[in-house]
Amino acid sequence: MNTPLYELLQGYFLLERSGGELLKASYDPVLVVLSYLVAVFAAYTTLSLVKHMRNGYQQGVESARYWWMGASLTLGGGIFVMHFVAMLAFSIPVTVRYDFGMTLFSFVVSVMVAAMALRQIQQQELHWSRVIRGALYMGSGVAVMHYTGMAALLAPALLRYTPGLWILSVVIAVSVSLVALLLLYYVPMLKGRHTFGPRLLVAMVMGVAVAGMHYTGMAAAEFYSGGSCGVSTGLFDVRLEQFELGIQVTVIALLIIGIGLIASLFNDQINRMLMDRNLFLEREVEARTAELIKAGQAKDEFLANMSHEIRTPMNAITGLVYLLLQA
Repeated sequence: MNTPLYELLQGYFLLERSGGELLKASYDPVLVVLSYLVAVFAAYTTLSLVKHMRNGYQQGVESARYWWMGASLTLGGGIFVMHFVAMLAFSIPVTVRYDFGMTLFSFVVSVMVAAMALRQIQQQELHWSRVIRGALYMGSGVAVMHYTGMAALLAPALLRYTPGLWILSVVIAVSVSLVALLLLYYVPMLKGRHTFGPRLLVAMVMGVAVAGMHYTGMAAAEFYSGGSCGVSTGLFDVRLEQFELGIQVTVIALLIIGIGLIASLFNDQINRMLMDRNLFLEREVEARTAELIKAGQAKDEFLANMSHEIRTPMNAITGLVYLLLQA
């Protein structure tokens, strides 16, 4: 006898083999590559923004909050767009629509959990309890974002998830979030002008990690004929060619993330100019100080010589007066 809990789980997980035909899924390779590039670009930009965020909090300046907001939007938005474009790369042989309300909700969740996670690494000192808490926030949030985004997919097909792969995708999401937060903590601390290579390498690793979570979650999903799937909020749903929509979303995301990267690079350039100017002024002060020391030494030598020259005739006069008095 099936219990209410079992029936509830059966409506979401593949606990029994469906009577419908398993729909064969395929992926558009161009959109798959684009989704990965978005994740890499977002990760690289976030690394730059986090550096300014942490420096700002260390110095206690108001701009730190804006860097945090920008980093949260970039990281959360980048992860969302990566998942959304990767979902668009996925196709099944039925008509697919996307509910705007559920899609928007998944975007908001992604940005919010990114903001909560970045809050945990804003300090200069690393606290493992904060990092683990941030990983749980972000990992669970990314999982919610992914499966909420899947719920936005409206199609005349029955959707069920394989329990083992579903659990694995959540574990990967938390693990990836932990690694991402550690990288976001340590990599922005790199000094020097040649940090592009290390940051790009780390961004590529983070992109692979985020993509790994997504495609594990997609591997858990099975679509069968003879049913329907998706949650309709009643706002409106979008029906565009998936390739067209994927290109549009990618371009918009890259433009938004690009603005954040340009702001970060512009701030880096200003800081670099200020550092060079301060270094020049410090050298000028050192040079002027050395000149003053030399001038002081010359003055001391001059006064010593003058004192000697004055004392010599005075000693002679004193001696002569003494002899006259003796006579």
